[in-house]
Amino acid sequence: MDWSDDDPGLPIKFGPCSNAEYDPEPVLPEVLLETMRRARAASEEHARHLGMSRREFLLSICGAATTLIALDACTREAHHANPSATTSGPGGGYSIPPEASLEPEPAQGAIGGEEFVFDVQGHLLEYDLNPILNGQDFWSRFPQQNCGEDDPRVCYSIESFLDG
Repeated sequence: MDWSDDDPGLPIKFGPCSNAEYDPEPVLPEVLLETMRRARAASEEHARHLGMSRREFLLSICGAATTLIALDACTREAHHANPSATTSGPGGGYSIPPEASLEPEPAQGAIGGEEFVFDVQGHLLEYDLNPILNGQDFWSRFPQQNCGEDDPRVCYSIESFLDG
């Protein structure tokens, strides 16, 4: 199987990736490597079966369903292969019918939706917990200072963070 450079890749990125705050682990766990292998093989097979290019399939909802089905299978197998597992199943999973990997309607029913996903990373900058910064104007460079309080330092409290 030739996965060329112009291929869009799997619809779900498993890593390594980073937000530049830390360096990612350079080696992926075996369960993710196996997930990627199976998802690619299934995508190749499903695209051929449906008469689509691999690229078209991977960009479809069926491509995403295929990838999640592979991830679910691999994590369950890895969990059951671990004799020291203390729970009956992995921490989470996906309940996606097998036909979702070939038919858009079941795929849409399983993973589609109208939900708005807003992914953001927050940082609690609690002024009073960092005595080095007391008396300095570190807070003046962050947008939190505009929370409406007379003393902008109050905007950095845990209460203000949780209200935000």
